[in-house]
Formats: sequence, structure tokens, C-alpha cells
Amino acid sequence: MRRFILFLIASIVGFSLASGQPFHLQLHPPITVRPAQPERDNTLLNPFSGGINRPIHQFVDIDGDGDIDLFILDTDGHLSFCRNTGSSTAPQFTHEAASFQNLAVGSWFRFVDIDDDGDYDLFANGPASTVRLYRNVGTKTTPQFVLEIPILRDVNNNAVLSEEISIPAFADPDGDGDFDFFSGNSAGTIWYYENVGTPM
Repeated sequence: MRRFILFLIASIVGFSLASGQPFHLQLHPPITVRPAQPERDNTLLNPFSGGINRPIHQFVDIDGDGDIDLFILDTDGHLSFCRNTGSSTAPQFTHEAASFQNLAVGSWFRFVDIDDDGDYDLFANGPASTVRLYRNVGTKTTPQFVLEIPILRDVNNNAVLSEEISIPAFADPDGDGDFDFFSGNSAGTIWYYENVGTPM
């Protein structure tokens, strides 16, 4: 009986501590998303509910207007595009494309200016955990992506790999001014590809 009472007291104290934490559900103001045809509807109240199962997203200023836009990839492989038609301080997202430029990005994507020309290029998942490169042959304000390298390869002509379960990242940890490539894997380690060249 004493053991039960101690357990009950501990449970009550634990609940009190947990319920006393300063958590607050923030629903307002929501992220504003408007449909591509504003005459058909007003602001979408729950734009990310229903139909999105395992989204991968990236905020990036794809049109060079000084504010961030939103890309969302779901399990169907389509890359949705929501343009920020607001500002950098008061964003308002308008859904413009359910399949951005009909790009095949597989299970992940990453925008990065790999060639240091001031606009974003696109890396994406390829077959058998390979990596594709879509070069931006447009401009900073009007991007146009073309598949340039179907299977990215290292200096030894081996395919650069990134498993479908992983979302890779680009960073410059060695401070040499170019982006290196990192990708987790199912073994629980990280594949690191150093960029030993220069911006392309």
C-alpha cells in the first residue's frame, strides 16, 4: 500500500511539473497561404492538412526579390511551389505550382548556388541513391532548371551517393569558399564529400 501511495504521489508531482511548463499552442497568426486563383477563394485556413504525408521543405529566395519562398516535396514526388507574395517581414505564400517545372526530384531536393553565379541550382535524388544536378540556366529572378548531370560522380568516377531515407546538406566547414556535401545513411554515419574543385 505504501509503495502504491508513493507511486501515486510521484505521478501527481510529475504531472504537475509537466503541466506547469511554459508551452503555448501558437495558431495565430498562421502562415498565410493563398490559392493561385484568388478570385476562387480566400486565404487557405489549413493549407498543410490533408494530402501531405511526409513533407520535406526548403525556404529559399528563388525569384531574387529579397524574401523567402517555400518548396514542399511529399511522398508523391511532386515539388510544390509557394511564392512569397508578401514581404520579408510579413510573408504571404501563394501556391503557384503543384509540380514545379515538372522536375523529377525523387525523395529529396536541395537548392544551392553550387557554381557561385548568384542563382540557385538544384540537387535531387536519382535512381539507386545517386544524385542529380539541375543547372539553373535562367536568371536569379527567373530560374529555369535543366538536368545537366544525371548521375553526379566524384574524382574517382564513383557515383556520389545519398540514400533515399536521408536529406543531405551543403555546407562549407573547411572555409575554402565552396560547398561540400553531407548525407546521412542507414548505418548511422555521415557520408562526407569534400569539394576539392572550385565553384563550377
